Amino acid sequence: MRPITGHPGYFCDITGGIWSRRSRTSKKPFGRLRRCADANSCRFFDGKVRSGESRARVIVKTFRGELPDGVVIVHRDGDKTNCAVGNLGLVTHSTHARVYRRGIRGEQSTNAKLTDADVEFIRSSEKTNGDIANRLGVSNECVGAVRLGKSWMPAPMAHADAQAYDDGSGVTVQSGPLRHAINTVRTAVQRSKFVQIACIGGTFTVSASDDARVAVIAVPVQTSSRDFTAMISSRDREKVIASSLGITTSITANQEEVIFRSGAAIHTAPWISATPHRLGVIDSALVDATAKASIPKKDLLLAVRQSRPLTPYEANACHLQFSSGCAVLSAGHPRTGFSQMALDVGYVGRAFGMYLDLRHVRQAAMAESGDRVEIWLEPTGRRPGVVMTTSGCRILLPVCTSPPVGFTSAMEMMI
Repeated sequence: MRPITGHPGYFCDITGGIWSRRSRTSKKPFGRLRRCADANSCRFFDGKVRSGESRARVIVKTFRGELPDGVVIVHRDGDKTNCAVGNLGLVTHSTHARVYRRGIRGEQSTNAKLTDADVEFIRSSEKTNGDIANRLGVSNECVGAVRLGKSWMPAPMAHADAQAYDDGSGVTVQSGPLRHAINTVRTAVQRSKFVQIACIGGTFTVSASDDARVAVIAVPVQTSSRDFTAMISSRDREKVIASSLGITTSITANQEEVIFRSGAAIHTAPWISATPHRLGVIDSALVDATAKASIPKKDLLLAVRQSRPLTPYEANACHLQFSSGCAVLSAGHPRTGFSQMALDVGYVGRAFGMYLDLRHVRQAAMAESGDRVEIWLEPTGRRPGVVMTTSGCRILLPVCTSPPVGFTSAMEMMI
C-alpha cells in the first residue's frame, strides 16, 4: 500500500483499491474508499476542497510516476473497472486510436449490411465482385472493401496484446490494420538483428529484436495482401538481402516464408485465399493457377546473386533452389504447367549467363512426365543441364551461353 501523491490520508494498493485513513477513534486505521457511481473514478476531500480523478490515473501516478506527455492509459484485459497495476499500460494516442476503437462492430452494428457469414463467403469465394454484389444486394465497392480488408476487420485482441505491454521491460505492442504498422516494421527491419513476421492464431505477428528491445505487432489476418507487400519497401528488402549470407523463401499450404540468414531475419506472410491478389508479381510464372503466392523476380534474382546456400522458392511440388550457383526446379504435373516453369528456368539461368533450349526442356518433360521433374543448371557452363524425372531417369540437355532461337520472345511474353 502506498500513499497517493497530492492527496494526504489516501492510499492505494497494487490491486487498484483506493483507501482512506479513518478517524483516530476508529479501531481500524484504514478503510476502503467508497466509490462513486462511476467505478472508474474516485473523489478526494482534503478538509476544504473536494476533487475527483480517474482511478487508473491515480494508480499509475502512484506506482509509476507522472505520465509522460503524449501517452494514455489502457486496460489490457479491456475491463475498465480492473485498475490493477499489472493491467494498466501506457501507449501513445495514435496507438490507442487504432488498437482500442470504440463502437459496436460487425453484424451487431445497426449500419451493417452484411453478416459474418456473408463476409466469410465473400473472402472464400472465387466469384467476381459483381456476381457476389448482385447475390448479396450490395455494391461492388462494398465487396471489394471486404476482400481487401478495408472493412469488416476483426476487433482487436485485447487479451492477447495485453500480455506484452510492460513499462520498463522494453516491450511494446500494437494491434490494428497492417497499413498502420508499416513504419514500425520498416524500422524493425533496419535496426534489428532478428525480425519475424508470422501468422499465428488468425493474426499477423511482427516481432523484431536486438540486444535491448522487442517490438510485437498483432494484425488481423484479413489485412490486404497489398498492404503486406508494401510493408517493407524494396530498398529495405534489398538491404536485408544484400547483407544476408543465405535466403530462404518457401511457400507452404497457407503461408509465404522468407528467411534471411545474416543474423537473421525471417518474414512469414499468410496467403489470403479469399482475395485474388498474390504476394508479388510472379503469380503463375513458376507454378500453375493453384499456386499460393510468389515474390518479385527482381528480389529473386538479387537473392541469387547475393546468396550462398539458399532456397528462394517452394510451392507444393514446385521447388526452385540455388546452392553455390546450382539451380534446381522441381515441377509437379509437368503436362499442365511445365512449359511456363521452363521459361522461368531459362530466366533464372540468365543470371548465370546460361540458357537452356526450352524446346528440349518441354520435350523431355512430356517424354518423362512424372510427378517430379528437376532441371539443374551449372554456373560454370562446363556441364549440360540435367532433367531428372520421378522414375529416376536423367536427361541431358544442351546449355549455351547465348539465348536459343525463340527464347527472347518467349521471355518478353512471360514478363
